[in-house]
Amino acid sequence: MEVYLDQHPHLAEDEDAVIELLYAEYVVREEVGEPPTAEEWYARFPRWRDRLGRLLEFHRLFEEDEEGEGEGPRRAEEAGAERGGVTPGPQGRVLPPVGPFELIEEIGRGGMGVVYKARQAALNRIVAVKLILAGGLAGPRERERLRFEAEAVARLHHPNIVQVYEFVEEGDLPYIVLEYVEGCNLAEFQRRSERRLDWSARLIETLARAIHHAHQRGIVHRDLTPANVLIAADETPKISDFGLAKSLAQEGSTSLSGSFLGTPRYMAPEQVAGHSREVGPPADIYALGAILYELLTGVVPFRGTSPLETLRKVLEDLPEAPSRVRSDVPADLETICLKCLEREPGRRYLSAADLAEDLRRFQAGEPIRARPISIGRRLLKWTRRRPAEAALAALVVTAVAGILIAGFWSNAWLVRHGLALEEALAREQRQAAAARLAQSRAEQNERIAHRHRHSSRIKFAQQAWEAGHVELAQELLVNDRPELGEGDPPRFEWSYLHRLCHRDFTLLWGHTASVYSLAVTPDGRTLASYDYEGNVLLRDLAPSRPWAALPASWVRIAPNTGSASDSAGWGDRGVVQLRDVLTRNRWTLPAGNVGIVNFLGFSRDGTTLNVWDQTRPDASDPRARRDLSMRFDRQAPGRLVPAVSSVAYSPDGRFLATYGPNRPLTLRDAATGRERTRLRGMDSQVHYLAFSRNGERLVASFDDDGLAVWETGSGRLVQVFKDHNATVSRIAFSPNGTTLAALEGDRDVVFRDLATERKWAVPSEDKGDVLVLAFAPDGRTLALGGEGVPLRVCDVATGEERARFSRPIGNVRSLMFTPDGRTVVIGGDDPRVRLWHLAPALEDSSLAGHSAETWSLAFSPDGRTLVSGSDDNTIVVWDVAERRKRATLRGHYSTVSALAFFPDGRTLATVELGQHVKLWDVEQGRELATLVGHIDRIRSVAISPDGKTVASAGSDLSIRLWDVASRTCRAILEGHQDTVRALAFSPDGRILASAGNDKWVILRDSTGGRIRRTWKSGSEISSLAFSPDGTRLALGGEDRNVTIWDVADGRHLVTLRGHLSKVLAVGFSPDGETVASAGEDRTVRLWDPITGQERLTLKGHLAKVNAVVFSPDGRYLASGSHDGAVKLWQGPEETQPRGREGKP
Repeated sequence: MEVYLDQHPHLAEDEDAVIELLYAEYVVREEVGEPPTAEEWYARFPRWRDRLGRLLEFHRLFEEDEEGEGEGPRRAEEAGAERGGVTPGPQGRVLPPVGPFELIEEIGRGGMGVVYKARQAALNRIVAVKLILAGGLAGPRERERLRFEAEAVARLHHPNIVQVYEFVEEGDLPYIVLEYVEGCNLAEFQRRSERRLDWSARLIETLARAIHHAHQRGIVHRDLTPANVLIAADETPKISDFGLAKSLAQEGSTSLSGSFLGTPRYMAPEQVAGHSREVGPPADIYALGAILYELLTGVVPFRGTSPLETLRKVLEDLPEAPSRVRSDVPADLETICLKCLEREPGRRYLSAADLAEDLRRFQAGEPIRARPISIGRRLLKWTRRRPAEAALAALVVTAVAGILIAGFWSNAWLVRHGLALEEALAREQRQAAAARLAQSRAEQNERIAHRHRHSSRIKFAQQAWEAGHVELAQELLVNDRPELGEGDPPRFEWSYLHRLCHRDFTLLWGHTASVYSLAVTPDGRTLASYDYEGNVLLRDLAPSRPWAALPASWVRIAPNTGSASDSAGWGDRGVVQLRDVLTRNRWTLPAGNVGIVNFLGFSRDGTTLNVWDQTRPDASDPRARRDLSMRFDRQAPGRLVPAVSSVAYSPDGRFLATYGPNRPLTLRDAATGRERTRLRGMDSQVHYLAFSRNGERLVASFDDDGLAVWETGSGRLVQVFKDHNATVSRIAFSPNGTTLAALEGDRDVVFRDLATERKWAVPSEDKGDVLVLAFAPDGRTLALGGEGVPLRVCDVATGEERARFSRPIGNVRSLMFTPDGRTVVIGGDDPRVRLWHLAPALEDSSLAGHSAETWSLAFSPDGRTLVSGSDDNTIVVWDVAERRKRATLRGHYSTVSALAFFPDGRTLATVELGQHVKLWDVEQGRELATLVGHIDRIRSVAISPDGKTVASAGSDLSIRLWDVASRTCRAILEGHQDTVRALAFSPDGRILASAGNDKWVILRDSTGGRIRRTWKSGSEISSLAFSPDGTRLALGGEDRNVTIWDVADGRHLVTLRGHLSKVLAVGFSPDGETVASAGEDRTVRLWDPITGQERLTLKGHLAKVNAVVFSPDGRYLASGSHDGAVKLWQGPEETQPRGREGKP
């Protein structure tokens, strides 16, 4: 070794490296049986005499540690220091005092020091006194080391670290006065006690926090062992013996210079390797991990058959997993332990505080931050420890891989491409999932946006209607018609406002040009309208909804709409098509192309459609006629000369009348087009032609201001009138054929009785031109309109005006009555068709009401019956359809404050502002039972969905649950501190909700009454209601707001703001899409429960509104007010087809 150092003098500069080489030589020589003596070593290497002395001491102590089982090699410092009753000293002799301390007994001794239990008489306390074993012969390094220990511990003030009281030097005798701990050390405690996992984790957490306190103050213990952890009588752990401590701020300290000090079984690899400069806080973390390992398993992490073997294991091996030694060790605790025992300091916990925090997480059941060692890292560590074996294994693997590659190279390509395909598929799936998520969010946003649009349009439509802009209100409603599922009616607010805005007239959208022609099927269900651009729209009239649109030049309605061939026909400039107005099927007649259609007409029985057209010569093939359910007859060229000026088709489909320049007035057979007779008797030019409805008479007007009437059967001229004041430009027959309406010129309308030939005029001061006339189906009234004249309906008998369309309408081009005579259909320059309702239904929502305040309302389950409770002590039973009072129930002696129907629809429960709950048979109008038990006024009642339980509550602060079968109270539920004003069972019957003046909402199990959830509202609560699906709860309060809450977690969802004073009643619509509320501001308001927007305000009550409720079918909303009024607001019709007004 000396020769080697001479050859490489630079090695001597690294004192730690030299000491490691010398120690290696010592160990090797010891193994071969030739260990060097201390004198030999000191003589060979005098420069490092001091460190070699400590090295030999370390080696001796290491061997003692391997031979001992419970105590460490430094028994004085580790086991005896600062605690009593562990290592008795010599007995039977008097110990001399040390300064002011009376030594009682020796409690620990080692190679460097001795510790005594002592009494400090001045303070009458027991302390531990630590002296250097050599006493006055101790050298400077031993003295310095003892001083450093005292200074190190003096910096630390922690409940789990033994405290130092003072350091004293009396002459040549230095000593430390320390806290005396009555108990034992951890090694002994562990032998005597069961190894509890939770206690072990809690102990190491405590020690880690204590040692972190030392690290923060620059002190590294370097000798943490079970012997240096004292356990007090109350099991409080305290760290002791900082004799080998290292100051991070004093690397040159004599007591800390590079040495192999510590207890090997708990020393970190860097300590065993003698790298003193690298020994820092991670070494203490390693020691804590070793202690934890021993607590969990009962054995130390590394133990060899010899000291050298143990040292090698610490440096090279991985500790066996604790779970393989003890199977019940939790995985997380094992991970924490093994992380502390990582060979590389950087892979351990960054600080003792991090170790303590992970142990806390483990005890709390939270996820720990440490992760188990991966298989790859284990393999890497093995290769570093066994490089030769690893190289051999690598060689074998390489050889085998070479053999396998030859056989599987083709599979590699498949695998590669398979993986690529899998990755592509996975990528596509991820993209699809992201797209679905984005689509879902977009759909959700669109649904919310749609709800906002709907609420806004309804609100604006109501404002427009109230301001008199009815057309604007109708347009807003048309654009907002909700998109519904098959068979679903519109929402209540839309239907109510739609009826209100369409009470007098209805606008029909769809055309883009002036409407010139109209036709209605005899059953009044379908309207055909023709505009200036050549388009025909077919639409339902109840409700109005277009269902077909196409270009056409003519439109006719077959007379027999009751048969399967009910059809409308039109010519499309070369194509003739039919539509069945019942099935809405459409087909093209099998006649090939035709020319421009001049005229269309159905036969009398509606089975044949006659088409007159300007047919091309090659289109006259007689084979064009074919038999179907609807036959098609196309006339041959020349049968109907195009140059005609007047044409009329008899309503019964038998006749066709034509007139043209140089063409006499001719009556033809409508089925064949053949001439039947030429009508003679008048020489002037024909201006207008019209048939009576039964086709038996034809009337013509002439340029000489005359009128002539012929019988169609005989062709005989029967009447001529020459008393008109101008050329008759329009003629209309009354439905019974007895009266003519004639337009003289462009302004004056006159009537003529054909039987008496009496003529009378319609008074008018209008300056415009009348263009159209139309008789009502009963013949008693006539509608007329035109350019610059108001649209009017006149009495035929007197000529007096019966009604006038009050809205601006523009020029009217076509008019007709619907078959029931209640509506006039109007077409004109405005592309919107109008339906003028001559007998609008009055929107009277009021029932007869009570003579005193109305307090409560309830619908029967079938929605046909409404009951109301009043301050007049009565219950009134109303027939909803007929809006009449059916019965009055008497028996209460005070205000009927609340009522509720049973599911059977026959039984009713009522309560009063007294102490009685009553059950009634509504059909028979008799009282069934009186339930007595409340001691104060009752304010609310609810029926369970199964009808077996009645809940009632009021001012006595209790809720009583009544068994319906036995008529007894089965439970009294407490919890509220003030009057309970509202009760409701959830739709599934599992939850009973209550609220009232104490502002608390309580949800209970409806059977046992156990409280599930409570929350406090912002104000007193007057009413509550569950949503139909039971997931939400609406509350009405004194703060003028309605709040919506999540039933599952009591979370506030949305607040509905708009009432001007207290809200007294709330209710959900049956579909859950609308919330109704009412209150002291005399209004009923409808809301969107999702967005919180107000949709509609119902006005009409003259006093505060105490009750509001939807009918189960959603068609009606009932409200009752403090003046006794009961109102029924109507929404959707009973059967209203799905659809949307507007363009088809």
